[in-house]
Amino acid sequence: MEITHVGSLPHLDISSALDYTFLFDVPVMPSLPQLHENEFMHLDLVTNVGMGEMLNGKLSLNLKGEVSYKYKYLNQFLHQFDRTNHESFKFQLIGPSTLWSLSDKINSLEEIIKFLTPVYAKLVQSLARYGDFIFVLDEPILNQDSLSLLNQLVTSIKGDSIIGLHTCAKQEITTLNKLENFDFLNIDADLYSHEELIGVNNKRSLGTSLEYDQEFWQLFLKNTHNFLLTPSCGLGIKNIKELEPIFNRLQGIKRNCLASNLNEF
Repeated sequence: MEITHVGSLPHLDISSALDYTFLFDVPVMPSLPQLHENEFMHLDLVTNVGMGEMLNGKLSLNLKGEVSYKYKYLNQFLHQFDRTNHESFKFQLIGPSTLWSLSDKINSLEEIIKFLTPVYAKLVQSLARYGDFIFVLDEPILNQDSLSLLNQLVTSIKGDSIIGLHTCAKQEITTLNKLENFDFLNIDADLYSHEELIGVNNKRSLGTSLEYDQEFWQLFLKNTHNFLLTPSCGLGIKNIKELEPIFNRLQGIKRNCLASNLNEF
């Protein structure tokens, strides 16, 4: 078991944000939405690739030209990564289904995926050179029509990297189990019963704000390997004072799992 976080952090400077993320087993290339509004979720992707703007409260997309995502803190992150013993790192961007749901819907979901596939693929390929790279699509808004398209997208961009999907809104378990091409699904355990969680086919990651429950973890982690434990959602809207307790709680769950002979996970 390794602990990580989702992506966004509440810091107002990248230096302290990096100090925090590198406390985790898997550091994350963070976004800082309290420092810059355009680092929040959909704006982070859209403004960085120049593919649209907000008009009258709706996202208007411009799907023309060849673009690529440029992470503004890349040099600082990689410099710190090179100075540590971490082997893997993670990055998360909004997924096409949620992006389409937030847009004016002039463009179809299929058009958005076609446009974003080379953007994601280029990003994955470029960052995989620096270590074991984990790329996560943020999809709080899923619908049945998007599932097969998302599975196809993963196949197109994967390469040698690990591709996950994070959703902090409750989904039907049958919906989650149709996302079989993703290496892991990161869902908010607080939204589901224990019975529902046991029914998830892909159990390689979980987000939670709950305390350790030995009976649950023994059931959930059965036959599960290379597990990632995270907070239930991004930390960008949190208070700085909340961050240390969140880290300590995740560390405590990990420590208890190891003490309960769940160390293979």
